[in-house]
Amino acid sequence: MKFLSCDAIIKHFLFLEQVIKTLDRNHFEFLTEQEIIQEKSSIIEELELDTVFKLLTKLEAEIKQDYNYAIRSKRKDDLSKNYLSLCKRFRKRIKKYDKPLKKVRADQIFTVKLADGRTIVLHIEFQGRRSQIPMPLRELDSLSRLALK
Repeated sequence: MKFLSCDAIIKHFLFLEQVIKTLDRNHFEFLTEQEIIQEKSSIIEELELDTVFKLLTKLEAEIKQDYNYAIRSKRKDDLSKNYLSLCKRFRKRIKKYDKPLKKVRADQIFTVKLADGRTIVLHIEFQGRRSQIPMPLRELDSLSRLALK
């Protein structure tokens, strides 16, 4: 079921909650009164979780839509300007590390056979004082080269 708004999702939850609360004994044929109360409570709790998931999904979609609109239209509001400025600074900074390395230098590479029979490559790399390239970029470079071997 597709909901057009967060209000519609909440109204749907409240409606279903009321329906569940007003179900009579005929819907719970072999349960005691206490078991019926627990079952209704359990159903409502699951419904609450489902509703929260729907709300978060709807909010995420709306945020993504607003974000895409801001980027496409090159909006001039302060938040959009700050975001675009941050992206430009990041791109300039990352260009320093865009040069390919001639060879992979890692502190240690081991081939390890696990108890279940699988073989893995264990790669241990340390960040030194003279390392100019940030660790995540060095790891990415080393691991991608190892994967291609």
